[in-house]
Amino acid sequence: MRKRLFSFIILPLLLLTACNDTQTTMSNLKPQRIIDYVIDLGVITNFNENAAINVMKEKFFPNKSGCSAIVTQVNGKNLVGRNCDISVSESPIIKFILDINQYKTMGLMYPVFENNTKYEYLLNNGLDEYLQSVVPYAGSDYLNEKGLYIEMNMRNPEVGYEVNSTNPASNIDLYVVCFPAYAATRCANVNEAVELAKTINFYNNVDDENVPSWNYGFTLADAEGNYGILEIAKNKVIFTPKCNGQANFYIADELKQDAKYQCGESRFQILNENLEQVKTQSDMLKHMEKTYYSYVQTITDPDKTPFDIRSEWTECFPVNEQEEIDEVNGETQNCTTEWLLNGSRKDEIYELIKKSNQQCYGEYLNADGTWNLAKLRQNFGLMDDFWMSMYSCAVDCNEKTMKIRFFEDSTKELEFSI
Repeated sequence: MRKRLFSFIILPLLLLTACNDTQTTMSNLKPQRIIDYVIDLGVITNFNENAAINVMKEKFFPNKSGCSAIVTQVNGKNLVGRNCDISVSESPIIKFILDINQYKTMGLMYPVFENNTKYEYLLNNGLDEYLQSVVPYAGSDYLNEKGLYIEMNMRNPEVGYEVNSTNPASNIDLYVVCFPAYAATRCANVNEAVELAKTINFYNNVDDENVPSWNYGFTLADAEGNYGILEIAKNKVIFTPKCNGQANFYIADELKQDAKYQCGESRFQILNENLEQVKTQSDMLKHMEKTYYSYVQTITDPDKTPFDIRSEWTECFPVNEQEEIDEVNGETQNCTTEWLLNGSRKDEIYELIKKSNQQCYGEYLNADGTWNLAKLRQNFGLMDDFWMSMYSCAVDCNEKTMKIRFFEDSTKELEFSI
């Protein structure tokens, strides 16, 4: 199942370099097509940072999706790999450069299934007022001119893990997902970003029923060879230095010891295998294929997946007090990592996952478990030649470049420089 879409085609690698230095303000943004998967907003110089923070505080809810990140060092220099592990979308990556505060910073945002972020809509209409307010602060990846890179990964909601106030004495109130943009435009390295995080009063959104929101971990790496994972949960800011990556699970001891819904640990384990063979950004993009989350979404044969797919399905199935799947009396909060990974019910869980996938995606799956992109485009797509699932990103902190490759066409790499 690996490299499903192009397993029988060997094509020369096409390297595309794209960097738009057009100066622009948020009021006259005109997205430019790079390729079918990416649009570029250019260099944003006039951006109301405080207004964006307030808008996101009131009504911004990021997409819930899994991600994977890994850091390796080549001759003492940081090379970072990152997957946006989601299923499918007709929204492109939005690329931009923020030229505000101390350091010019490149960002990537990947919106999923929002009408106002679909590819054709953006090209024809530009960003609406809401998107203009949040896009430069809603990215998943940021790389600044000093070589500091920050990416964020989600954590499942956990009772007792809420973030209401990490530093009440601070005069800086910041919604957690704003941290990458806020820090990357102000900090030159990992140490500065960690120290800045300690001075901020972080909070997370909580809905009307006081259900805890998703928390986040941030992979930090810089051009000085420093790296680690910053986590914000339980009203704490915790940095684990020299931790070389993450998926959707807590890492710091005081966070992971009570966590019920650890997700993606087997993904991360796979990423650490043969990591010493990764020497270039192109190597890293190839390496990231090992944990394509789309395998989970389209699974037909669990024995052919590179990781244990049960670890990806926490908080999914209703489980009763007898630890049985029960559609009537069961509750999804009983579907924990420990329950899913119980070897005695392995076959049962796999069958449930396949059944769930068929109900959600059945008509869009081929017999081998790959996506039927033609049918997706026919039923959903606005453009005959456009559909996107997941992308992989490789970052060289010293060269200050990002390379991106897309699941549909792994023969093309797109390079961005800051």
